[in-house]
Amino acid sequence: MDCLPPGQARLVLGATELSERDQIVNDFKKKAFTYLVNVSVLTTGFDAAHVDVIAILRPTESISLYQQIIGRGLRLDTDKKDCLVLDYTGMGHSLFSPEIGEKKTVSESVAVKVACPECGFVNDFWGIVDDDGLVLEHFGRKCRGGHTNPDTYECTPCGYRFRFKICIQCSAQNDITARDCRSCGAVLIDPDEKLKQARLSKDAHVLTPDSIELLERFDKNGTPYLQGKFWKITEKIFREEL
Repeated sequence: MDCLPPGQARLVLGATELSERDQIVNDFKKKAFTYLVNVSVLTTGFDAAHVDVIAILRPTESISLYQQIIGRGLRLDTDKKDCLVLDYTGMGHSLFSPEIGEKKTVSESVAVKVACPECGFVNDFWGIVDDDGLVLEHFGRKCRGGHTNPDTYECTPCGYRFRFKICIQCSAQNDITARDCRSCGAVLIDPDEKLKQARLSKDAHVLTPDSIELLERFDKNGTPYLQGKFWKITEKIFREEL
């Protein structure tokens, strides 16, 4: 704060009153002042599209947190051409090697780059490579890229699916874990059918309640909670059937 021009900077801390914090943030978004300094308050979930300088004075060993900090300056805005990142921490994190959010599918997975055949966006996925670094397989499901309207800066997700499940009713592509079709609403995974299949499998483990009671719960004044009735599973909760 001492290094910034007087009257052009404000400070937000964890101890700052919420009403004061909201006022400071709103004034900053309206560009009433130039510099907004914070200590672990506006690291995530904060959006002021006009920000084009990020000065980092807080060291962190978390790559994902580092990405979040940098991300405060990566919003698109009118007349905004770039974002200057001033990193004073010396941690050495690379802006060009982002951390992939999903967990490894298999232990031998490595980070791979996969271009979308539809929009050309280069995705970071987990995958398997050969000795020469050629991608043999990747585990990405959906392209993370999008199309940006040059006039409104509105971003439309690409939506290309590398892996998908086809609905037998309308032929729409759905995520491989989807239970219902995103287009027509048809059931893709029938839980009752899955249970029937599990019972026929010798390796399946089906958990069923040992017993169930229908009870009525009251508060200290004798008034029923939410009209009272709810299901309670008894202490001896599950019996395992093979």
